[in-house]
Amino acid sequence: MKKILIGILGGLLLTTPAYAEQVEASLSLSAQVGAACSVMTSPVVFQDYDGTLAVQGSGAIAVWCLAGMPFNISLDAGQNFNLGAYGDRTLTNGEGVYLDYVLVKPNTNNPWGDADFANTYPFSSLADIGSGSQASYPVDATLLPSTGSVAPGLYTDTVNVTVHF
Repeated sequence: MKKILIGILGGLLLTTPAYAEQVEASLSLSAQVGAACSVMTSPVVFQDYDGTLAVQGSGAIAVWCLAGMPFNISLDAGQNFNLGAYGDRTLTNGEGVYLDYVLVKPNTNNPWGDADFANTYPFSSLADIGSGSQASYPVDATLLPSTGSVAPGLYTDTVNVTVHF
């Protein structure tokens, strides 16, 4: 009798209760993935200039992209393109005086532009692949000799840097 009672009680404990009804809901999942790349710049600063000889300048572009992410860095023509004597990028003092300059890709003499994207400047961008760490790309610049007199003062330009990925 004890064995039968234990068997009946054990069977009751192991059975799953039967439910007459059920309700359901959906569980939504989401993840926000940030941009695969980011960019920062350091300004190009030229050596002292009197207009008679070309002078060098340097700045930098820092790019962080996810590891394995192909990207291109393009530089547009700047705010004062084709206003100077050489038909290139120019700095201006805001009074109609322009100083021509050239920006080249790191470790080359190749001008740095955006012809393969926005096409405001007729030279190509720089291509690379992200490492997951920040990489720095030097911006080598040459301020060309002036074809006329150079008025003292501050000369500026702004070039837009775009990372395409």
